[in-house]
Amino acid sequence: MPTTLFLSYDPGMAANPTPSAPTVRLIQRALACARSGDAAGARAAAQAGLKGNEAPEIFHALLGSLECQAGNFAAGIRHFHSALEHKPDDIAVRCNLVRALTDSGDMAGALDACPEPLCRTDASRRLLRLRAYLLLHGGEPAAAAAAYRDIVATTPGDFESWNNLGNALAASGESDAGLAAMDKAVALQPRNAPARFNQATTLVQLNRLAEAEAALKTYSRDFPGDEKPRVQLAALAKIQGRDTEALQWLEEAAQLAPQDATLQIRLGIERQFAWQMDGAETAFRNALTLNPSLDEAYVLLALHLELSNQPEGIAPLVQAARAGDIGAGVTHFLAALQCRREGRFEQGLAELDQVPVDLEPVQVAHLRGQCHDRLGHAGQAFEAFAQMNRLQQQDPSEPLRRASEYRTTLTRNRELVTAQWHASWRREAPPTGRAAPVFLVGFPRSGTTLLDTILMGHARVQVLEERPPVAVVERELGGIAALPTLSAADIAGFRDLYFKEAQRWIDLREDALLIDKSPLHLNRVPVIHRLFPEARFVLALRHPLDVLLSCYITNFRLNNAMSCFLELDSAAWLYDQSFGYWEQCRQMMNLDCHTVHYERMVENSNAELRPLFDWLGLEWADKVLDHQRTASGRGLITTASYAQVTEPLYTRAKGRWQRYRPWLEPVIPTLQPWIERHGYTI
Repeated sequence: MPTTLFLSYDPGMAANPTPSAPTVRLIQRALACARSGDAAGARAAAQAGLKGNEAPEIFHALLGSLECQAGNFAAGIRHFHSALEHKPDDIAVRCNLVRALTDSGDMAGALDACPEPLCRTDASRRLLRLRAYLLLHGGEPAAAAAAYRDIVATTPGDFESWNNLGNALAASGESDAGLAAMDKAVALQPRNAPARFNQATTLVQLNRLAEAEAALKTYSRDFPGDEKPRVQLAALAKIQGRDTEALQWLEEAAQLAPQDATLQIRLGIERQFAWQMDGAETAFRNALTLNPSLDEAYVLLALHLELSNQPEGIAPLVQAARAGDIGAGVTHFLAALQCRREGRFEQGLAELDQVPVDLEPVQVAHLRGQCHDRLGHAGQAFEAFAQMNRLQQQDPSEPLRRASEYRTTLTRNRELVTAQWHASWRREAPPTGRAAPVFLVGFPRSGTTLLDTILMGHARVQVLEERPPVAVVERELGGIAALPTLSAADIAGFRDLYFKEAQRWIDLREDALLIDKSPLHLNRVPVIHRLFPEARFVLALRHPLDVLLSCYITNFRLNNAMSCFLELDSAAWLYDQSFGYWEQCRQMMNLDCHTVHYERMVENSNAELRPLFDWLGLEWADKVLDHQRTASGRGLITTASYAQVTEPLYTRAKGRWQRYRPWLEPVIPTLQPWIERHGYTI
């Protein structure tokens, strides 16, 4: 935490009782010059005084202050030591020596220069304040707290020491006592921003989040030009899952501190999380403009270009990094991204070998696995992907815990959805108004992005791609247990809510067929069917083992569901339970469904997709098969297939699981029933 401690060099000293008149005049001249800003005149008078060899401690002390103010710390420190040789108990000179040693970076020497016994003799407590500061910043918070307690006991109105006492106590693990000290500092000086900041951040440490938020909001109102409380409010909103609010606070902070490159990076990350991709790119480029040597900005911009399917922007970034003052590891990482995109996989691996282990380790492992996979090195590829997942498991958001919660919710819902439960639904007249969407479902990595891109190529189709309207409705319902008792008015209201949320993401057209594509809506069928009993479903299928492998080796954003893919057994469990739930609902609710197989779609698109278009009531047009044209014109692709969907149709992923069979063997028994049911073999 920041501390508040303001000290300056003190050029004045009390003269000896019996200096000669010429010495007194030199002292007066030196001090007058120093106070008027005439450093050269002050230095000349002090040096003349030293030649007279009378009261040398005064002239050494003055010269020490002058040298330090000019940044010549070594010379200043020598003069302070000389002054103390003549007058070792002079507190002002010793404080200046400690400050000079601190400013020169010699923290250990500074601490040695203010020994505790001598500090106790200083009634002003100036030297003890310095010692406490050095102890705190030297990693001895308990000793610092003891010193600050002594200071505030004798000078209870010293708000800076109360503030620093709070820092020391908090750093010692005594957060409650630290907060009490900070409260005292704020009470003494409510307009001191650092004390207010420390108070709020200590409340966060104590998990008193509501109080912390209130304190930060008051702080932001009292200091409207200070970006720091807004940055903290963004962090607080983020850890509580209020992502939109977090972004709003960061936008405000960035406006207040437009020259802060690090803040631009944080803003870019948050905009990217909100899929504001143009704004994210702007923020990352702003960071580079503000600080062209900022390694993190190069890395984040490169990954952004990769995610937003702008591979042509990576090569210029590599060139800029090589020409600039950028760490070699960053340049090698950027070059590896470029090599992977250009199909130079051996060179990509060579570049990755030069990347430091602490630079984007998840991304490096993923890239390494992709390069090995394309080169046919199954063992090395799988180990790299496993390493990626092990690293992801260590994310502070606790993905394995969240994955477990997702599986628990799915199990609970499956147990609730019985024939008797479904029969208990209030029977209402068929809803009227806007036509129901078509829901494109299937397990992730089953070709849903390729399929929705092809459908998007039709003039009468709009695709809502992996957006939250159904989840918003389910949350507003309070869960699926509320479905049986919904009235016709309730259903109409929730349908309106669905379309209102959809409108936030795309400009809905009355004449278009809306296709809501989200693979794991497999697990939201009861909500969908209750709102839209007339809804149709497109089910995308792919060999279960290819699907599972692809999920395991993909670097997903770790929401609760995707976190299940960090371990093969939990991924297989999710596949089994999701399709079990789907089939349970499909039969119980008599769903209208059309199935598309990925393997057939890439081998003979026309034959596989014409029946789908007929079923959807869409006239066939050969141009829909030009998915590359559609993908290049659709803008941001928000799924993990952002790169593949812009390539020509390929079959290299078909049957890829066979190369990885030794690692997949433990989960084959879980998937075997679905392999057979979906018409596949092993």
